[in-house]
Amino acid sequence: MGAIWQFFILTNLVTFSANTSWYLYNFRRNTINSLLSHGYKVVCISPDDGYSDKLIDLGCIWKEIKVDNSGSNPFRDVQLLISFLKIYREFQPIAAFHFTIKNNIYGTIAASIFKIKSINNISGLGTTFIHKGLKSNIAKFLYRLTLPFSSLVHVQNEDDEKILKKTIPSISNKIFLIPGSGVDTNRFNSNLRKSNSIPSEPFRFLYAGRFIEDKGLNEIIEAVTAINAYEIRCEFWLVGPQDNKNISSISPSKIDLWRKIPGLKIFEPTDQIELILAEVDCFVLPSYREGMPKSILEACSMSLPVVCTDVAGCRSIITDDENGYLCEVKNSNSLKDALEKVLQSSPEKLQSLGSNGRKKVNKFFNEKIIINGVLTIIKNIESNHAKK
Repeated sequence: MGAIWQFFILTNLVTFSANTSWYLYNFRRNTINSLLSHGYKVVCISPDDGYSDKLIDLGCIWKEIKVDNSGSNPFRDVQLLISFLKIYREFQPIAAFHFTIKNNIYGTIAASIFKIKSINNISGLGTTFIHKGLKSNIAKFLYRLTLPFSSLVHVQNEDDEKILKKTIPSISNKIFLIPGSGVDTNRFNSNLRKSNSIPSEPFRFLYAGRFIEDKGLNEIIEAVTAINAYEIRCEFWLVGPQDNKNISSISPSKIDLWRKIPGLKIFEPTDQIELILAEVDCFVLPSYREGMPKSILEACSMSLPVVCTDVAGCRSIITDDENGYLCEVKNSNSLKDALEKVLQSSPEKLQSLGSNGRKKVNKFFNEKIIINGVLTIIKNIESNHAKK
């Protein structure tokens, strides 16, 4: 009877881990809800923050870990590994889904020890590959060391897929391209917008994301300052959290200086970003590198035109002059030119760009694609267990 019960647990429980509870709640909530509705138990593994209780409210079991996102302290990383080992020994999940760098690395090591199927999700090689130095080199080394123990490795754009296949050829047959974390097209619906055709007065641009240099915020400031040099031709809204632990974080003192720039408005983070998107005319993300930026997917789902850099991840969603405009990375003049194109576009052109974005999201990036993929992975693992 004990063996039968153990098999039931193995085929009925999955884990999701990330470096914040905020991430799991905001990016994986609907996937978790779907698994729960299909009768699976879900254990969420993440640090304690304001969203941990919300995960419990969904019906999950939540287990706390401590993740040192800002450093490479080996003692803290060993403690993280030990936490994963304890949790995986306790629950013996059929599948462990890992998100974010350290969870991918140390979660995979722990899962491999207990012969648990590990599904790693690399949302973007991002800072790991943009910056040079000790931290980046350690992360690259640990990826090379641990990813071969994965059952599946999900990447979100073709550039990252090529890099990983070249860097770690032994995992080429485990790497699969997926459309990010998808977008909830019901929640992010263009019907929320007060007007789908008449721009605001003045025109409103929006950046929503972390306040870090790698997202192109310095270029945004330079571009909007130049556009509004003689008169306020547009407003630029910045919404998001400060990320003081990131290597490219922007200091609070610098953000305070930005508040004085004419036409620039800075807002606190919100869990209802769709309400902000409903009040603007164009979304902007001049990032240095992305995986599959959920913020762009959400903006497109709201039928907003998008201005972004011609980099990995962004160009997977935005086609120049089809659903937005592309600009050069780290180039404020190029960004300014793209914003000028938007400002000079007719309401009909803006509506066409937004409509094309919504159609593309519905076809390729709907969250249902991701949810169905996760269910298929788990059912395949269950089927293989049953055959043994």
